[in-house]
Amino acid sequence: MTQLATGSSGASGAKGSNNVYTVLIAIAFLALLIGIGYIWIKSNSFFGTSNPFEVEPNPLSSAIVETGPARA
Repeated sequence: MTQLATGSSGASGAKGSNNVYTVLIAIAFLALLIGIGYIWIKSNSFFGTSNPFEVEPNPLSSAIVETGPARA
């Protein structure tokens, strides 16, 4: 039987695997930014503003005039 070399070859493999996770996190973050940008552009074209929670006043509300209590 041959003997295995006793070295710290396992430690260098762990360092390389951490770089893989760093790249995956960077790719996920980039995909998230692209998704947010896409939703922002689509909501801007749908709502006409970059703020989808903006409430425009009702044009009919200015035409309503309160006359007081009804008289019989």
